[in-house]
Amino acid sequence: AFQYLSSLGCWSSMSVWFHTWKPLVVMLLAFPMPAYAFGLTGAGLTTCLLMLADTDVFVEEGCIKKLRSLMICRGAKPYCLAPMTLRSWHQGGQPDTEELPLQAQVLGITE
Repeated sequence: AFQYLSSLGCWSSMSVWFHTWKPLVVMLLAFPMPAYAFGLTGAGLTTCLLMLADTDVFVEEGCIKKLRSLMICRGAKPYCLAPMTLRSWHQGGQPDTEELPLQAQVLGITE
């Protein structure tokens, strides 16, 4: 973006900014991107901190209480250290795909 604006002569003459639309579009598209990146990074870190503190932002409790719950990582146990259980995608009454050939052999439907 800087190189293109330099090749247009935007840094040496202000008349380029008023005679063509290209410098304005380059400024609008290229330079807000780092600000969005910092904003999204900050939002992600804030969400992680709220999760570790196990804090509800809509409940009015003191800042000291929220900071204390962050320091002891109250949300680490339920969100990060809890045991995981995996469930299958099939319905309860339907057999697994591994069981179908076995049922076909039992019923005598094999090819």
